[in-house]
Amino acid sequence: MAQAYLPNTMPLQPLKADTDALLKQSLEEIIQKNPQQDKYEADDLLGIAAGPTGLAYFFLRMSQTHPDLQIQGHDCIYWAEKYIAGDRGALEIQDKNCGFACEKLAYEAVKASITKDEKDVAAFLSNIPKIIAKTPEGGEDPFPSEMLYGRAAVLYLLRAIRKSVPDSADSVNEAISKICQKILDTKDNSKGEWLWNGKRYYGAPHGDIGIITQIVLSEPSLAPKLKDRLERLLDLQNESGNWSDTDEVREDSYRRVQFCHGAPGFTFSLQSLRPSYPDLHERFDKAIERGREVTWDRGILVKEPSLCHGLFGNGLSFPKGEKRDHFLSLATPDSLENLRKEHPDSFTGGSYGMSSSPLFSYLPSAAWTWTVFNEEKPTIMLFNDI
Repeated sequence: MAQAYLPNTMPLQPLKADTDALLKQSLEEIIQKNPQQDKYEADDLLGIAAGPTGLAYFFLRMSQTHPDLQIQGHDCIYWAEKYIAGDRGALEIQDKNCGFACEKLAYEAVKASITKDEKDVAAFLSNIPKIIAKTPEGGEDPFPSEMLYGRAAVLYLLRAIRKSVPDSADSVNEAISKICQKILDTKDNSKGEWLWNGKRYYGAPHGDIGIITQIVLSEPSLAPKLKDRLERLLDLQNESGNWSDTDEVREDSYRRVQFCHGAPGFTFSLQSLRPSYPDLHERFDKAIERGREVTWDRGILVKEPSLCHGLFGNGLSFPKGEKRDHFLSLATPDSLENLRKEHPDSFTGGSYGMSSSPLFSYLPSAAWTWTVFNEEKPTIMLFNDI
């Protein structure tokens, strides 16, 4: 099996780059490489995970974090409006997908967040009955609980609307409560566990820790109901400090050390959950410390840097200081060029065909990283940033 990471044996690398310039450069390249269209084909529509709707939300968040930043002579909300425009045809919620990859939900949530129009908010909320509908006896639940394709993502979308349209809080909070309860009531096997594709996942996008994080960030009063699940997850951390990706017993089940699967995703989650579990602070802190140890040892992934699986996400999981700087310094364009020369066939694209994805691709991940890298506890866009 190919090595997933470079041994972290080099001297500490300082972060000397002009991060403001890198941020602006990343945003300019995103716009250049993703021209807005009057009409989008179905293959272009990837929900909030990527594509025009993903970029519309990305630039909305940039407008919230950098209200005065100008890109090609326009502020970031201008670009958000440009990307949310364009005919998308008739959109539907398909079985097995009410998550980040669902274009209908993403488009309506992002549009409402940009326009702040109560009619657009109502249009999004009109989808909630379908998402929480009771499964016929003997039938299969049409939606999972995880984030990429499931209900936990709806909680994030609702928080995004609530942030942008505060006057909608009452109706949005009602929808949040319904989605949370539906997830809490979901029992995908005889053990009452959440499954995706027939497996129990543990990590941030597909698994238990991500689902718990979305519920608690959306409705903190539910934290006590999830405490037992959370403690069982903490028990699953292995001696190296990592977590398995699923409940399958495999030789490589602890191989991945990234936001999507493994310790970095747990680090971000536990930091967000910490205020809701004061009696677990000691356990959280110990788990985070051990998770950072394995991330330091095995976290210089040879994939192209991104938030989901690479130097950006792993680097942001460290405390502010030299370890974070070490990882992020390796992810700058100049450093990447040198690494690719030293390690041919490494640090190549790993965006799964979603070159515009804030989570999976280099440029949006870089822009987000240079936005939050100097914070004490930076967050991951589309996960715990709101």
